[in-house]
Amino acid sequence: GLGGPYAGLIPDVVAPTQRGSASSWMAVMQAVGTVVGAVAAGMLVARGSYRPIYTLIVALFLLMLILTLGGIRETPSKRDPVRFHLPSFLRSFWLDPKKHPDFYWVLLTRAMVTMGMYSVYTYFQYFLGDVIKVAHPERQTGTLLAIITLMSIPTSIIAGSLSDRCGRKPLVYLSGGVMALASIIFIAVGLTPNLI
Repeated sequence: GLGGPYAGLIPDVVAPTQRGSASSWMAVMQAVGTVVGAVAAGMLVARGSYRPIYTLIVALFLLMLILTLGGIRETPSKRDPVRFHLPSFLRSFWLDPKKHPDFYWVLLTRAMVTMGMYSVYTYFQYFLGDVIKVAHPERQTGTLLAIITLMSIPTSIIAGSLSDRCGRKPLVYLSGGVMALASIIFIAVGLTPNLI
């Protein structure tokens, strides 16, 4: 949710030859935040009450809002603001798919990737508790998420640097192929468990 505006800020303030590296470091910071959040959530929820974690989330959102408003300097627009007109405002959200096909491809692919990640994340705790039979699945879920996220950091940094050198598309094709292959393997194992 909050990563979208920051991803949009990168092209505004970073030179084109450094955008891949800047995006990779943004991904690293998001990964660190995810790890700290997952571990903290596991520890705070372990006592059976969700109030501490919700309180911490609200406090952190407010703190980050203050830091963002105070720390990010954007160049003010030199255009005169037009008078607010609700129908025009609502129409501004519509982009013609024929003129902007890349926007809709990004929207679709991001939706599918995000849906794939969070549909799996939701079941980690139950998988660890019901299938693996760990003692405290709510705590171990945070640890598992931390391990998965930490493993993504080196590839983010390397991919960002390579993106600046050889372009984004080859890396997108390569990563998409690797994820498709992993999905095929999961489906094959699910349909034929004796493969392994």
